[in-house]
Amino acid sequence: MKFKEMLTSSAQKFTQYYKDHKKRTIAIGSGVLVIIILLVTILGGGNKQQSSATQILTLSTGNFSKTIDIVGNVKAVPSAAITWGTSGTVGDVYYNVGDSISEGTVIAKLADSSVSASILEAQSDLLSAQYELDRVMNSDSDFQTAAQALEDAEYDYRAKKDARDYWNFNGTDQALIDQARSAYHTADNEVWNLQKQYDAMVADDPDRENANTTLQDAILVRDKALRNLNYLLGHSYDHSVETDYIEYDMAAATLEEARITYQRYLDNSDEVAAAQAKVQALENTVNSASIIAPFDGVITDISANAGESVTSGETAVQLDNLNNLVIEVSVSEVDVNDIEIGQPVNITFDAIPNKEYQGMVTGISQAGDDSSGIVEFKVSITVTNPDDEIKPRFTAVASIIVQEIENAVLVPNLAIQSLNGNSIVMVVADDGSITPTPVEVEASGDSYSVLKNSTLKEGDQVVVQLDLASISDFAGGFGGAMFMGGGEMRVNRASDQQPPQQ
Repeated sequence: MKFKEMLTSSAQKFTQYYKDHKKRTIAIGSGVLVIIILLVTILGGGNKQQSSATQILTLSTGNFSKTIDIVGNVKAVPSAAITWGTSGTVGDVYYNVGDSISEGTVIAKLADSSVSASILEAQSDLLSAQYELDRVMNSDSDFQTAAQALEDAEYDYRAKKDARDYWNFNGTDQALIDQARSAYHTADNEVWNLQKQYDAMVADDPDRENANTTLQDAILVRDKALRNLNYLLGHSYDHSVETDYIEYDMAAATLEEARITYQRYLDNSDEVAAAQAKVQALENTVNSASIIAPFDGVITDISANAGESVTSGETAVQLDNLNNLVIEVSVSEVDVNDIEIGQPVNITFDAIPNKEYQGMVTGISQAGDDSSGIVEFKVSITVTNPDDEIKPRFTAVASIIVQEIENAVLVPNLAIQSLNGNSIVMVVADDGSITPTPVEVEASGDSYSVLKNSTLKEGDQVVVQLDLASISDFAGGFGGAMFMGGGEMRVNRASDQQPPQQ
């Protein structure tokens, strides 16, 4: 039975059913009738081409991937066009295109006869500056002298400290003794000054008696301070004790000076930094006559040839790190929030047919650029399995995998139709009946979609390529409710086809 004839028969059966059950079916039958009539119109109304395009497919499971495909260009990171720092005539070129070199390697240099006098002078001064730097960094004669002086000062300090501590018979806290000793010496010095003033007065000086009284009071204060000091020591603070204390104070001061001198020679970073800066400045001047590799890489182009005259700023060599290839692409503001660092990328090159490479998103700019009239964001993709076939500036097609779902039921996009803003799938039952089923799309690709919380499973059959756009014009207020009520249609299953496997 043809599809059109089947639908016509279904309509006749429905009419008879309606007559027999008019009251019970009036609420639900109208929606089913609309579907039947409209589908007969769409599939059968003289449009044989559209009817022949309609088919039934069986759902399968597979791994679903949603990608953002963007075209970009390859660049090496780091990459540098190395230029001459001064003018002259190219003397020697030591390497060729394709050679791998290490950082600091001299690739080419100007002939000495063509460089300026300032560069030749810098070459001579550089030897002296390097010698001075080595001396500052490695010469230790001054340092060793300071170290020996410090050791001697520490040894003498320990000896003098032992001699001082010997007189502390009572084991009194040294801070109390130092305080008492300071009070005694202050009082003794006051007596000395008053005594000097008193001795300078003549015998009939009317102030001489008052001066003597003040002197005697000061002597009493001094003697009291001395008795307190003797009490704390447990021994008389006589000449021997005082000498040992004075020698200890001198040893402590000498030790402090020795430590300062030693530290200055130990931490000579300022002197070293100055010497290093001088050497660097001279090296920069000398190196301006040479092309030196700033990093490990491969020479991908050479513009310098022996005997040629060159000027300052002229490019001599292109150096690229071919072990770190990056593709920079521009992603629209609509898609950028779907991209994350670490997402896998499938990469193909126009220049390398029938071969696919892998990559990973390694950078996303945080500010957009609207210079092209569209807000776009820079995204960096690192090639994770580069080989010698990939060259800088190759055109690449990068497919950024922004979503992956394993073992998903894959529903053909042609099976998902829109009706009044709702998505539906026409599901074919085992007995040939068709049920319009509302669905919610979780993820959609070019050919297939994955549904959210759907009851559809592998093996279910669905109708595809049904253009329901015209139904929306007639369905009016029925909306999603028009699919309720258990209405059904039957189809000829002879045209079933299997969907392609993903």
